Amino acid sequence: MFQGVLLIENIQISSFFIVGVLTLIVAYFYVSFCHEIVHNDDMIISLDNNFYKAIVDSGNRVWYKGYPIIFIASELVKQYDVVDTIYVDTAYKKEKVDIVLIKKIDINFETFYNVYAGKMNLKEYDCILNTYLLGGVL
Repeated sequence: MFQGVLLIENIQISSFFIVGVLTLIVAYFYVSFCHEIVHNDDMIISLDNNFYKAIVDSGNRVWYKGYPIIFIASELVKQYDVVDTIYVDTAYKKEKVDIVLIKKIDINFETFYNVYAGKMNLKEYDCILNTYLLGGVL
């Protein structure tokens, strides 16, 4: 943009100001757009034909029998049978977690079969996903 202004013979300070403001506006929207793409961690899960809000937690390193565990709000998986109980260190305390086996769950419209889930009391999200369940790249 600045090179185009420099090619004009009768240049004025106002031309530099206008081009500078336009450049700042374009840069602001570009950075805002990129920030939204990178920091949009919210995901959607579908369980028993209902949709819930989930988040990927890079701190979730819980495994059960070699499989990554996701944590789901207790009220969403009441109907599933508990297969085992484990103890997990959370940020606040050591917590007892009942493990259930979910035959089919959709995460961002990708289907996963036979996923182990821990029943927990969650407040902000309905599900906390394990990064290794999603390929470990997140």
